[in-house]
This record gives sequence, C-alpha cells and structure tokens, in this order.
Amino acid sequence: MTPGTGRRSPLTVSPEELVFGGPAELTEAEVARRAGVDVLSARLTWRAMGFSDVGPGVAAFTHADVAALLDLRHLVEAGLVLPDEQLGMVRAVAHALARLASWQVGLVGSAVARGAVADPDALAAEVLPISERLLVHVWRRHLVATAHRALTLPGDDSATRTTAVGFVDLVGFTGLTRSVDDAALGAIVDRFESRASDVVAGHGGRVVKTIGDEVLFVTDEATAGAETALDLATELTGDEALPSVRVGAAYGPVLDRLGDVYGPVVNIASRLTAVAHPGTVLVDRGLADALAAHPAYRLHRLRPVAVRGYEHLQPTVLRRAATDPDSLDG
Repeated sequence: MTPGTGRRSPLTVSPEELVFGGPAELTEAEVARRAGVDVLSARLTWRAMGFSDVGPGVAAFTHADVAALLDLRHLVEAGLVLPDEQLGMVRAVAHALARLASWQVGLVGSAVARGAVADPDALAAEVLPISERLLVHVWRRHLVATAHRALTLPGDDSATRTTAVGFVDLVGFTGLTRSVDDAALGAIVDRFESRASDVVAGHGGRVVKTIGDEVLFVTDEATAGAETALDLATELTGDEALPSVRVGAAYGPVLDRLGDVYGPVVNIASRLTAVAHPGTVLVDRGLADALAAHPAYRLHRLRPVAVRGYEHLQPTVLRRAATDPDSLDG
C-alpha cells in the first residue's frame, strides 16, 4: 500500500530506495546530529521544503537528507547565503520542483494505467535519470541566460530594477471548470501555459509563475513588455482551442527576490488584468508614459477606476498604431 493513501503502489520498492538508493532509516534527531545542526533548524528546513513535521523517533529520512543539510550549511558558512535567507531559498527551490515531481510521478502512473509497461520498477528507474539530466540541463541553461542578463543590465547591487510586469488570464475560467471534464480542462490549461510561455520567451521575457488560469511574466524593456502583452492578447484570443484572454501590464521598480517579483507595479498589473475586457491590453501610467512617443503604439486613456488597494487607478488601452482608433473602448 502507498503510505497514507489506501492505494496499492505499482512499485515493489519504496520511493526512497528508488530515488535515493536506500531506505528511510534515520530519525529527525539523527539527521540533525549527523549534519551538525540543531533539531529545530532541521525541522524548519523540512517545512520549507513543503513537508509536514515528522514525529519523534520516526525513521522518515535518508542519508541524502543529511547531505542536503550539510550542503546548505556549507553555503551559509561560506557566506554565499545569509542565515536569514536560507529558508527562503529552500522554499523557492521547493516550489519550483514540487510541480515537476508531481508530473514525473504522474507520467509513470499514466504509463502503468495504460498498460504501456509491464515493469513499473524498471520504468521508474529509467525515467528518473533522464528527468534528472533534463532538469539539470534546463537549470544550467537558465543560469547562463540569467548571468548574461545580469552582465548586460546596468550595474546595481540592489534587487530592485525597473521592469515591465504583466499578467494574462483566461476569461470565464471559473465557469469553464464547471462545464468540461478534468481531461479537457487539463488540456486547456496546458495549451494556455504553453502558448503564453512561447510568446513571452519570443520577446526575451521570463515567465515568473503560472497560477491556475493566469500567467505572470516580466521583461526588462518597456517595448518588449508592450509587444508581449499585445501578442498574448491577439494570439491566445485567436486560438479556437482557448477561451479569450485579457492582459494587464505595468512598468516601474520591482523587487526581484528568489525568482519571484514583488511591489506596487506587480499589484497594479494584476488589478488592470481584472478590469480589462476580453482580448484587450490595459497598461498603467508608467508603461503608457514609456510608450507615449513610440510610433508603433496607440494609447487611449480611460476613466480612473476603483479597485482593491487603489481608489483612482488610471488604466490605458494599448493597441498597435495600425488599429482603427474609432474601435477603442471609451
């Protein structure tokens, strides 16, 4: 049986043995002692990874957990990670990888359910190293790209940079969840995320995260943000396999921390998305000012709106200059 699920596992070996090469045989206290940290630190790190507390005396850990704590301790002692930042770093890594782990397990389970494989253990053992190599390669590619970006942007030790931030979301997604089955809903979400990611990457931007029916993206330049927003609105709304989308974008100082972005600019972009009409792009005053002299765009200021946190938010419709101005919504 799979622990805590009441279902029989298709694997004949434990996940710990399959992944780490050995069983879970260490307690929380033993892991902490071998790593040279106190039990509370080990427990907080475990929680930051996204896992619930393990009872005293329960052998739930492997020697790989000891190695991970030692690596984290080394990063702190070497001064590469500040003590008060280590849990945030672990939490960011865990959030990024939890979804991947779910997909990998689902991949094996789906193959077993279809009867595509006769030996689940062998399949899992084959998938693991391939997935690990792919994960490391993608991480290294992002590391190279981020390093190049850091070298080309103006030198500044601050984590706050002037950035274009945008959200794109599916219109009517809540109703959609009640009208289609799980398989169809999953296909829609996958296509939405895939097409949105393609558009963002095509303009040199970065997808920060996906949140159900919404994608958050950033670009370094205002014009790249405008092009991304406009292409998302036209290409995704024109996709017959997807509902309409709407986009909100803003431009200004943004705190980039552990791969996520924070600040009023992010909040404003989110609020603009919520009030945008299907198929349109709304931008804030900062992005509108940055684009005002650009001949490729037409900007049409709307009446201020009251949204959560902002009583007089000034939205502006962004369209390409070739668009008929009479078609703009007032």
